[in-house]
Amino acid sequence: MEMYLAGTAVRNVIAITDSFDNPITADSLEYDVVDQSGASIVARTALPGFVPGSASVTIDVPADANQIDPGLTRATRRITLYCAVGGNTVSIRSLYAIEASDILVMGVNSFQSYDQAELTALDIPNLTGWDAALYKDKIAAMVEARARMCMLNYSLLKANFWAQDSLNYVPEGAYITPYAGLFSFSGDITFLPASAFLQLPVRFLKALQLAQIAEANDILGTSTGGSILQKRIEGLVEDSIGESKQVFARGKVMNLGVSRPAMRYLAPFVSFSLKTSR
Repeated sequence: MEMYLAGTAVRNVIAITDSFDNPITADSLEYDVVDQSGASIVARTALPGFVPGSASVTIDVPADANQIDPGLTRATRRITLYCAVGGNTVSIRSLYAIEASDILVMGVNSFQSYDQAELTALDIPNLTGWDAALYKDKIAAMVEARARMCMLNYSLLKANFWAQDSLNYVPEGAYITPYAGLFSFSGDITFLPASAFLQLPVRFLKALQLAQIAEANDILGTSTGGSILQKRIEGLVEDSIGESKQVFARGKVMNLGVSRPAMRYLAPFVSFSLKTSR
C-alpha cells in the first residue's frame, strides 16, 4: 500500500481491470472516496472527461480530503470505481494511506518523537535490531513498545504515593484524565493526556524513553531471528543448530510484559503489587 503525506493532494492512476487483471470495457464511470471507518470523504460522482473503453483512469484526491483527524497519525483512503458494463456495474477498489509528518507523537502513540528516539538510541550500546531496521519498521516497533509499556502499573502515578500531590504534572488532589470521575487512576499511564507528559518528572520521562528504545530493539531483534529469552518464554527447552545443542531448565520463565533490558530502566517506577478490596 502506498503511503503519502497527510494534507497533500494525491494522484491515483487506476487500471480498469477485474480481479484477474483482465481488461474491462466500461461505458461510463463513477467514483467515491471513503476513510478507514467507511465515512465519506468524496461523495459518489461521475468522473469528468471519462472516455468509454479507457484502459485506466486518473483520480486526483485534493489536499483537503487527505487531512487526518485529531488524535490520529495515520489514516487510509479507499477509492472505489463504479464501472457500467452493459447493464451491470463492476466495482474496482484502490487503497492508499496517509500519515502525519511526525508519526510518533508523545502521549498519543509514543513517549518521544522519532528524532528524539534516534537521539535516545545514542545512549544505549549494542542496539543491533534497531541499527539494522528500516524507518517503517522502527516506527512500528516504537508503537508496539509503547503499547507493551502501557500495560505496566507505574507506582509514581498512584494517588498519594511518593508524595505525588507535590509533583507539578497534575493539580493537587486531582487527575487530568479523559475518564475523570469514572475510573480510579491506579498507575495506568494511558490515562494521562498528551499535554501532561512534558510535565512528568524528568527522570521518569527519560526512563520511559530509554525503555521504549530498548523494547523496540528487542522487538526488532525478535522479528529477525528471535532471542533465546523470547523462545524460553514461549516454552523452548532445547535449541539445536546443526551439531550444536542447548538444553534449558524446564521451569517457567517469568514474563514481565516487557523485555529485561527495558525493565532495567523502568524498575524504579513499576509496581507489581496487587490490592483487593470490597
